[in-house]
Amino acid sequence: MYKQRDEIEKAFDGLMNTLEADKSYMRDREAIQGYMFVQFGALYAYSRILGILREKDLVSKYSVRDVLTYLSKVYRVTVDGDLTSSEVPKKTRDMIEKLDLPITQNL
Repeated sequence: MYKQRDEIEKAFDGLMNTLEADKSYMRDREAIQGYMFVQFGALYAYSRILGILREKDLVSKYSVRDVLTYLSKVYRVTVDGDLTSSEVPKKTRDMIEKLDLPITQNL
């Protein structure tokens, strides 16, 4: 039971600190419901990334914030009507390979 509680507390900490979900300036019910839905999706992605880091035993090398920062440098662009990836920095490409993420097919 303590292990589950620890996982919940870590997820909540990630939601508040890494995803910065502790600030909401919503004024009506629909806006706050949309905000909470997006935050739930972000928490799910955070948990999946953390799970992959643990599975690959890379928690000591990368944090979830590191992964999100590296992945923020990956763009999809349209060139002459074709959708392709922009140039991906080497550190980002190395991290994608270590985590075995299927996010870009044409690196």
